[in-house]
Amino acid sequence: VWKDGTQWDAPIDAKLLSLWLEWIKELKGIVRLKIPRQYASIDMSGTKIELHVFMDASERAYASCAYLRIETEKEIHVVLVGAKAKVVPLKVVSIPRCELLAATIGTRLSKTIQELHSIKIDEVTYWSDSKCVLLWINSDELRFKQFVCE
Repeated sequence: VWKDGTQWDAPIDAKLLSLWLEWIKELKGIVRLKIPRQYASIDMSGTKIELHVFMDASERAYASCAYLRIETEKEIHVVLVGAKAKVVPLKVVSIPRCELLAATIGTRLSKTIQELHSIKIDEVTYWSDSKCVLLWINSDELRFKQFVCE
């Protein structure tokens, strides 16, 4: 609806209405989705705590999610700490640039988690399937245009 430029009070066409109603119908099923996020009750003494940040992009959106991997003497817990997703801008942006945007929100998410938690994180690992991002990160930033250097 947004991409088609439909005004706020204008009715949407039948095809978009059908897609919208289908999405609303699917959204009702989200109440069955359970994602364990409780990690305050885990005994943190004598543990190894890792933060794993996953980043990915497509032609429609880019996102990042972060998990804590908490290894105690008895077991290993993996819990979702946070996630961030954004829609790709209307201006045409290449997939490699979207992957870089995903890496940017991933590093910001990691920084926020580390700053706002009193938990001592022993190790942080970033996960990306984009070789372009890895090459950009490991290259001399002065060779790139401002978009990459930021």
